[in-house]
Amino acid sequence: MARLLNSTYIQGLKSVNNNIDNSNKNNHGNKPSVAFENVLENEKKLKFSAHAQKRIESRRMEIKEEELKKVQEGVKKLREKGCRDSVVIAKNRAYVISIKNNTVVTIVDEPNLKDNLFTNIDSLALV
Repeated sequence: MARLLNSTYIQGLKSVNNNIDNSNKNNHGNKPSVAFENVLENEKKLKFSAHAQKRIESRRMEIKEEELKKVQEGVKKLREKGCRDSVVIAKNRAYVISIKNNTVVTIVDEPNLKDNLFTNIDSLALV
């Protein structure tokens, strides 16, 4: 599932690049014009590190769109507060997220939460 999300993110970036290329052709040498909303929309999407993808696959986790949206909303609030490295608790999972890089570093599911420590974080969000 995470690869799907990342491929969606990558496809979004490709479409932004295509828009730039097409704008360059249409502007005849003028500066490229890209819809600012498209760039912002792509920046909002969470990326998943290779480690997080391995965790998702090895633990056979399924991340539903609804849960992902809640996590993204939590990340937005954490970013507004100036947080950098956070844990977001959604449903029965903990997402360790680099707010600065907008990247899920790892995911811990409910069976693996017991007796677990989270270090080097500056904040926690429950969504």
